[in-house]
Amino acid sequence: MITVEVCLPLVLGTFCELLIAYFLEQLCSCYFPFLLSAKCYYVIKTRWLRTILISTQITRSSEGKTAFEDRNKLPLIGCIYCIVVFTWIFCEILISLIFLILAILESEFLYSKFITELKSFEEMLFLNHYFLLFMAGMPVLYRLDYSLGLRRWQKRQKR
Repeated sequence: MITVEVCLPLVLGTFCELLIAYFLEQLCSCYFPFLLSAKCYYVIKTRWLRTILISTQITRSSEGKTAFEDRNKLPLIGCIYCIVVFTWIFCEILISLIFLILAILESEFLYSKFITELKSFEEMLFLNHYFLLFMAGMPVLYRLDYSLGLRRWQKRQKR
């Protein structure tokens, strides 16, 4: 049975997941020319989207800032993260809001086979361990890309 009391925590939980996903996205969205994956990036031309999706620095120090001309580039790992995570969470939010609206309207459609299947799909989306592992793993993968690329670049500078 889908009621408002069931849907409200689901909607709030999905929005909390969105905030966590945004925080983790900021950890893998800073472009540097020495990244191992530096040749693969996406240029974001829209200013407001650029400020949301691309972090300007990786650390708090001034050495961790991205060059001004690179602040519109979303690295490969950040692109993959954004596409997968934000599409996934958009589907979660959309389905949760559909449930909430139908529960508020007390629609008979809530008892249909389609909604039952949609509910099980929403549970799979929300509780999927692989997705949570992906969300946490991509910033780690980015840091590995950053560290190895920086080390390689520093070795070249010493020569």
